[in-house]
Amino acid sequence: MAAGNARMCLACSEMVQNWPYPRWLKFSFAGLLLLLAFALLHGRKYFQAGKDLYRGEQLVEKGRYQEALPYLKATMKLAPNSDKGALLAAKAALLSGDVSTAAQVLESHDNGRFENADKPEFQEVKRLWNNANAAFDKLEKAGKLEAQDGHEVEAAKLVHEAVAIYPQIPQANILLDEYDEGVAFAKKDYDTFLALAERDWNLLRASRTAAMISGCIIINMAIYSLYETQASLHRHFHRRHSSQAIH
Repeated sequence: MAAGNARMCLACSEMVQNWPYPRWLKFSFAGLLLLLAFALLHGRKYFQAGKDLYRGEQLVEKGRYQEALPYLKATMKLAPNSDKGALLAAKAALLSGDVSTAAQVLESHDNGRFENADKPEFQEVKRLWNNANAAFDKLEKAGKLEAQDGHEVEAAKLVHEAVAIYPQIPQANILLDEYDEGVAFAKKDYDTFLALAERDWNLLRASRTAAMISGCIIINMAIYSLYETQASLHRHFHRRHSSQAIH
């Protein structure tokens, strides 16, 4: 009879199987099995975290930041103290224009502390974070200026600077056009105003772009009406002047 790779006679096999092992050895073996089962169950979540981290990292390397975020956020739920996971999640969020998620990830990771602040990964995230904050500071100033008459050019300049610093600002192109529309309107350049509004409408069919298109139509109708009124008055005075000249 074979036991594993060793062959033994029937009598020896029965002796091995029926050997009176000490109770302490049996209990130790049972305890080891329980520990193994506990370790497998306890380590399961870390295996899943590692799997999600790997998938997220691969997507980040391919520049697919929005797709990477769900995997990296899942990693942080299972392993909140992972420096690598937190930095990758913050990077993916910032490069997706999701600054609020980046802030949440960084603040929830060991109160914003990381083991090595000199690592290139940390420095990259720090640069992106500083750029995003600087950009939104400029947008805040631009918004305040826009509310005041006569500051359209200055406000638009700040928005252009913000997008240059942090081009991941959501709907950055439309935001730039909206401020440039304000400049065009202030300069009474209604053709440019209409062209920008139409471009935004083609990019985003939403209430904010529809409002600009409606405004352009109203302005054009008002201008047309004004031209017609001026032309009518000109014809009226011309006929009156001609009639007086004949008499």
